Amino acid sequence: NRPTYLKRDSLEEYSGKATGSANFSVEISTNNVCVFTNNFNVEVYNPKSVFEWKLDTTCTGLNLFLSNHSKGDSVAWKMNGELLELPENGLLNNLNFSKQYTVDLLAFEKFCSDTFSQTFSAQNPASFNYSYPNVITPNNDGLNDCFLVETEQSRYCHNYRFWVYNRWGEILYKSETENEIPCWDGTNMLNDQLVSQGTYFFILEIENQRYNGTITVLY
Repeated sequence: NRPTYLKRDSLEEYSGKATGSANFSVEISTNNVCVFTNNFNVEVYNPKSVFEWKLDTTCTGLNLFLSNHSKGDSVAWKMNGELLELPENGLLNNLNFSKQYTVDLLAFEKFCSDTFSQTFSAQNPASFNYSYPNVITPNNDGLNDCFLVETEQSRYCHNYRFWVYNRWGEILYKSETENEIPCWDGTNMLNDQLVSQGTYFFILEIENQRYNGTITVLY
């Protein structure tokens, strides 16, 4: 005769529950004549994948800091479907601005796994707008006393080079700094005197980006 299977609990009830164990009993009978009972234990595994990140934008690319906070025996990182050779906490340097990056963290425990995903992208600082005054009045009244190019790139970039020329191509001022864009106060570096009233030309380089324009000095 066909045997009858009796279960105290269903295995499906333990899907997704916390890690632990469950006891089950199986009874097999044939017309209540022959009865066989067996008890067994099932281990329940439930890995949890989670990570934190910090995205740092620079002039040359994205730096992505990844920090694993998963629960499980081991983890594996993937980016755009490809395995990464990263420790549990890692850094990805100089990612391209023109691409999107999907990072997956897989957490494993025995035969079970869980995946957490996040997609990253950022605007290239080279595409950010910049602005500067058309006129400066270097008379120490606190208003438009110096010439400063303002750009969002200054939050991400370093290595600034700045030149001011007169109409004959003579360099009246130049500066190279790492952490900030210089502010020109109208001084001629050749004689340490204020330049004459008139129109001048500037070139500003931020990393490998170049800007140029004119400055009018009034007194």
